[in-house]
Amino acid sequence: MANSAMVDVSVSTSKRELLGAVIRKIIEDSEGLIAPEQLVEMSRPESHPLHPYFTWDDNEAARLHRINEARAILRIAVEYTQVNNRREAVRVAVHLSSDDTGYRLLSEVLSDAEMRAQLIADAGRDIEVFKRRYQTIVEIRRPVEHLERALKKAKKK
Repeated sequence: MANSAMVDVSVSTSKRELLGAVIRKIIEDSEGLIAPEQLVEMSRPESHPLHPYFTWDDNEAARLHRINEARAILRIAVEYTQVNNRREAVRVAVHLSSDDTGYRLLSEVLSDAEMRAQLIADAGRDIEVFKRRYQTIVEIRRPVEHLERALKKAKKK
C-alpha cells in the first residue's frame, strides 16, 4: 500500500472496515479529535496497523507530496468568462476517469461529444459518492435529488 500518491480506494470492504475500527479507537482515545499529523506520528512504529499505509522513505514521500500539490494546482486553476453579464470562474483543466493520468482543457472536453459524455458520467459518480458520504444528513437529500435530476437531463442531451 505504501509508495502510492494516495491510499488505494479499491481496498476490500473488510480492509476498510478494519481501518474504520482502528480509526474509531484512535479518535476515541484522543478525546474525540485527531489531526492528520498525529495519525502519522502514531503510525511510525512498524507494528502499528496503519504503518503500511504511509510512505516512510522521505525522498519518495516528498516526490509524492509534490505530485499531490500539482494535482491541487490543476484542480484550482481557473479562467474567467462572462455569463449573463457577470464574471464567472471556470476551471481550466479537468481529469476524466477514462484517462489513466493527466488533465485536459475543460474547453476541449466540452466541445467533444465523447469526452463531454465521460465528464457527465464522472459527475454522476461524484454525486453518488457525495450522496453516500452524507446520506445521514436529511437536510441535503432534496438538493442531491435535484442534482440527480439535472444529471439525467444532461445525459439525455
